[in-house]
Amino acid sequence: MSVFACPTVLATATGILLAVCQPVEQARACPPGAARTACVILDNQTGDEILVYVDGVFAGRAHPRQSDRTCVPANRQVDILGRSACDAWGPFTIRVDAGDAATVQFTEQGRRLR
Repeated sequence: MSVFACPTVLATATGILLAVCQPVEQARACPPGAARTACVILDNQTGDEILVYVDGVFAGRAHPRQSDRTCVPANRQVDILGRSACDAWGPFTIRVDAGDAATVQFTEQGRRLR
């Protein structure tokens, strides 16, 4: 697992993670006053609904072919795992600082059977 600051994380068919930083303004940061949280955009590019877990705790759904978001504890590493009926993505280990945002993309190429 690799750790990235404010990344867009792409899981590829070979299991290689690619990261691209994204400006916070474009990433739709979490609401003001959400102290000590950071926003993670869940970019689901698949046709499946994906259940998303942060540090092993259910954090929300990534709807098919949509971007959803969830807030995560800021200023520390978190593990993000996606699961559908038959597949899984991750875990991705990322670090997002308070007020920043990161994007995790779930793609067809990033699938792995569970």
